[in-house]
Amino acid sequence: MKNPKIIIGVDVGTSKFGVAALLRVTPDWSWPFALSSSSQVRVPLLDDATRRIMWVRNRMEMIRHISISTLADNDDQLWAFENPPAARQGGAVKNLHTYSVLQRAAGVLEVSLLDVGCQVIEFTPAECKVAMTGNGRASKDEVRSAAGMLFEAELASRGRALGEDEADALAAAMAGVAWVREQLLKDGAE
Repeated sequence: MKNPKIIIGVDVGTSKFGVAALLRVTPDWSWPFALSSSSQVRVPLLDDATRRIMWVRNRMEMIRHISISTLADNDDQLWAFENPPAARQGGAVKNLHTYSVLQRAAGVLEVSLLDVGCQVIEFTPAECKVAMTGNGRASKDEVRSAAGMLFEAELASRGRALGEDEADALAAAMAGVAWVREQLLKDGAE
């Protein structure tokens, strides 16, 4: 595994998505690391799912080219996706159409990133919540509160509140940090 310089967390949604980029400060990704950028983007209401998915992909490509590619080459980036949960209440998907659109959008984004040499990994919502709060069943408010405390200085300078999807993207990036640290420990032990 190549030790990335930047970990980008992504929370894909059908109406909005969050993106957050963390920069490595130390070689082993120990604290501190810097919050480079984060945003929450509203997806326009287009008439069909495929057009919405392509809009998200194009927007992500623009974000990658403008803000992230200037910080690190493609192979120095790890993109950490919060994968939508497959099962809800009793093992049944609550809204199959929404779940399908989310899965397709994440897949399109992941393939486009892999095509340009980026590293990509997926995490469950529980794994993201554990990385941010220590609790895999944390509420959205608890995730947002923990993100606000961890990155208080960086967030205070922006003059706006942290959005839910933005906080979820930060949690995905934190799960990416935990995964990278685990891989570095394994690589060092071998």
